[in-house]
Amino acid sequence: MQGKTRKLNIKQITFIGLMTAVTIFLGATGLGFIPLAGIKITILHLPTILSAILGGPLIGGITGLFFGIFSLIQNIIAPTPLSFVFYNPLVSILPRVLIGVFSGMFFKKINKIITNKKLVFLLTSIIGTLTNTVLVLSLAGVFHHKGIFNTFQIPAWIILSSIAGTNLPFEILISAFIIPMIGLPLKKYYDKLF
Repeated sequence: MQGKTRKLNIKQITFIGLMTAVTIFLGATGLGFIPLAGIKITILHLPTILSAILGGPLIGGITGLFFGIFSLIQNIIAPTPLSFVFYNPLVSILPRVLIGVFSGMFFKKINKIITNKKLVFLLTSIIGTLTNTVLVLSLAGVFHHKGIFNTFQIPAWIILSSIAGTNLPFEILISAFIIPMIGLPLKKYYDKLF
């Protein structure tokens, strides 16, 4: 017996395109970066988390794939001192795909256990945000610790830990606020359409 294959319908493909367009818009306009106390907090991962919540791990993963490709291209076009780590698809693309996959799987599982939907969305937003930051920074450290040291003359673990320590708490707070606020009404609409 052959395994069941999952095909995307035209509405789902359109939805992936829409969420990818939102990601690109946020990144290209700079609206996806919130300046806060001298640091920039990203919200570029939020459309991928929303895609995973609304459409499941496959749709979330595909949206994350396009997010990762955009991240790679953006770092080539407008490089920063750390852009070289994002030239590696294992740093720029793989974690973004996994945001969608992990968030979608977690949402499906936890949604069966917890009845408070706002809490389910909040917890999923935290998982998605952790996946993004922890995997990107960890893989950057694994593959590019020498390059990071050569660029900053500081051990990579110090640079990456300080980025995580300053950005991650704010990214979790913002994600935990935005995802339930937008996701709860969108879920009802999405479920009716799909």
